[in-house]
Amino acid sequence: MKLLTSGIISASLMLGCSLLIAPMALAAPQTCSVEKLQGRYVFTGQGTNYHYGAFDFDGAGKFSGKQTSLRHAIVQREALNGTYTIDQDCTGTITLKVNPVAPHTGTSS
Repeated sequence: MKLLTSGIISASLMLGCSLLIAPMALAAPQTCSVEKLQGRYVFTGQGTNYHYGAFDFDGAGKFSGKQTSLRHAIVQREALNGTYTIDQDCTGTITLKVNPVAPHTGTSS
């Protein structure tokens, strides 16, 4: 009897979840826009150079940020700023300007 009750509860939960999800799937698709990209986003990247930092998007098509990079064994701090666009299909472009602040001359351990 416990097995039957357990099966009925599981089936009921699955049906309930599907009823909650179905309306969300049928709702109008969300569109993307510049206004929806706001706030701080951290990043890291690695290739021939290593860098990490943060972007602050303003929701109006502009951003600023900072990054620390390692190029040719030199650690450098950089200020970032630029503009961005976002299309309704959630693709977009970013124009980035990197301004070196000052090379870091210390050593790391």
